[in-house]
Amino acid sequence: MELGEIVVTEHPNEREMYKKKMPRAQNLLWRSGNWIHHGFGYLTGEMEEYGEWMKNKPLMVQLVDWILRGTSQVMFVNNPLSGLIILVGLFIQSPWWMLTGCTGTTVSIFTALALSQDRSSIAAGLHGYNGILVGLLMAVYSDKGDYYWWLLPPVAVISAACPVLSSALGSIFSKWDLPVFTLPFNIAVTLYLAATGHYNPFFPTTLIKPVAAVPNITWSDINVPLLLQSIPVGIGQVYGCGNPWTGGIFLVALLISSPLICLHAAIGSTVGMFAALSIASPLDSIYLGLHNYNCALACIAIGGMFYALTWQTHLLSLACGEYLLYKEKQEIVQIQNTNMENSVDVKTETKGERMPVKQNPLSAGGKSFCRAVGYLTGDMKDFGTWLKDKPLPIQLLDWVLRGISQVMFVNNPLSGLVILTGLLLQNPWWTLTGCVGTLVSTLAALILGQDRSAIAAGLHGYNGVLVGLLMAVFSADGDYNWWLLLPVALVSMTCPIFTSALSTVFSKWDLPVLTLPFNLALTFYLAASGPHNLFFPTTVIHPATATPNITWADAEITMFLQSIPVGVGQVYGCDNPCTGGIFLIALFISSPLICVHAVIGSAVGMLAGLSLATPFNQIYLGLWGYNSSLSCAAIGGMFLALTWQTHLLAMACALFTAYLGAAVTHMLSVFGVPPGTWPFCLSALTFLLMTTNSSGICKLPLAKVTYPEANRAYYLMMKKHERSCCEA
Repeated sequence: MELGEIVVTEHPNEREMYKKKMPRAQNLLWRSGNWIHHGFGYLTGEMEEYGEWMKNKPLMVQLVDWILRGTSQVMFVNNPLSGLIILVGLFIQSPWWMLTGCTGTTVSIFTALALSQDRSSIAAGLHGYNGILVGLLMAVYSDKGDYYWWLLPPVAVISAACPVLSSALGSIFSKWDLPVFTLPFNIAVTLYLAATGHYNPFFPTTLIKPVAAVPNITWSDINVPLLLQSIPVGIGQVYGCGNPWTGGIFLVALLISSPLICLHAAIGSTVGMFAALSIASPLDSIYLGLHNYNCALACIAIGGMFYALTWQTHLLSLACGEYLLYKEKQEIVQIQNTNMENSVDVKTETKGERMPVKQNPLSAGGKSFCRAVGYLTGDMKDFGTWLKDKPLPIQLLDWVLRGISQVMFVNNPLSGLVILTGLLLQNPWWTLTGCVGTLVSTLAALILGQDRSAIAAGLHGYNGVLVGLLMAVFSADGDYNWWLLLPVALVSMTCPIFTSALSTVFSKWDLPVLTLPFNLALTFYLAASGPHNLFFPTTVIHPATATPNITWADAEITMFLQSIPVGVGQVYGCDNPCTGGIFLIALFISSPLICVHAVIGSAVGMLAGLSLATPFNQIYLGLWGYNSSLSCAAIGGMFLALTWQTHLLAMACALFTAYLGAAVTHMLSVFGVPPGTWPFCLSALTFLLMTTNSSGICKLPLAKVTYPEANRAYYLMMKKHERSCCEA
């Protein structure tokens, strides 16, 4: 035995002697306590063992688990038992609300599956909780009352947008490692309520009025039991419920999964109640828990959920809850007081050499014709290369024509010339202002030293032509007000600045700027001038103040069909169906795929307008078609490689854009400003930000984007290269 070595002798009978000495009753009690402890361990927390056990079960069985977890994830709880208890509370509040909520979370989860989102996120309920909130709140704010079964289709449509919004926001917030919270729900419900409103014939919503007088508060009327009751009511209001028993059941559900979440939810609700008293809020709103629910969520998020729980983060969560209430009140007061891109070659490689084949004259003539057509279609790259050594004025003419066509993602001077013809047919004055806008915008980009290839592709001209056209369209002075050319030139000069600035930001996600520079420039101009300006008055735009009188017997099928080309024409602000038809010819010359998707998008927008009982004259004028047309063309082969999945996604984006357009129109009409192409930009960027595991949905690098046919050829070449690498 070496020095320092310790020998431990074990007597095997000692453990048995200890067991014999332990009383039998104490042994049973110890075993039962251990069993209960393990049993609670399986039911509390996130029930991880149960989730592992569910992985090899049928999809419909797993779906139930995902729905329950999505129900509880609203309160940061990933526990199906808690979700089941919350559903019981919702049923006590209103069976109809529970049905719409379950519909929302089910559709949201199925959409996430269809879009090939991360399966672990779906299994954790992270693609379901926004859906249930959408379903619940759409029922809460419906003016039709309970069991209005026609509400279920819009619930399904709006809930289907939640995974898209979650994925898009996740792409942005991942740069800072931040969660998306309930932002998808807030965006979806806000847009739905703005798109429909109180005066919609099909889906009227509750009329919400701003505060118009100082509330009459008598402090002696304070009911302390109701104040205490507002704490669980505030928890229930997270789901839109005002029943205190429902709120109490929700607290039990939180306690099962995490006592700390339950504690911070109660503390946050209490802080919200005291903060509301401190700013003399009406007592009825406090009793209903309307000041508490956001504070409860904020207290949970900071108090141990996204921060490790210490006494410092506990105090920070209290401060966050109180700050949230004051911030919410401040925003309400402020609201009341305010009553595509670089084109490159697509290279293909061929293996081996083909043997020469004798061709007859007819075949040779056909090939010559196809070659000639090839020079005029697509992006006319050969023509652009030939112009490079020509004088600047000649090149400038090409850049202006390409800029005119780039509004519809077409980099083709012949298409631009055809579009210019359509504009002349609509209104020569509008054509002049549009040309001035694109000319000044292109020259400003040259002076600012912007990328010459982008200028040559018309990417610094298309926003200028839209600015010039729409400033003339919304001018209250009519045609040939020559003084209008001065602000047209000045506002158009800002487009290259906006384009360069936005490109710097969007390059982090490899996104195009689309028509955002035009929207910013036009919105600022119209807001700065307005209908009462002495020099440059604009058209008066009024918000909706009454339910439209619609007689379905007056609907004209021919006018609905005519609204499809009119919708394409409205991209340039034109309402002449012949002009819209000419624009479609221009698109077809460059890219038949863009032409087809523009028509599909306009048709989808028209149908979406009918689904919301929009006045027929707005649909006939194509006001529901132009944003959807742009979105469908952008997603259907332009920035995403064309597959059957992206084709369906393009139609979904067109539908989303149409409803978003209604929301944006109603919101901006309060300020007397038209929607422009804001709906197209917001929806297209959202869909481009979406991430997916599906191989059929491929976002192309912005440097490789040209036109849909060439984009698909590049995509197929990349797929072939990947397969060859895998085989090697």
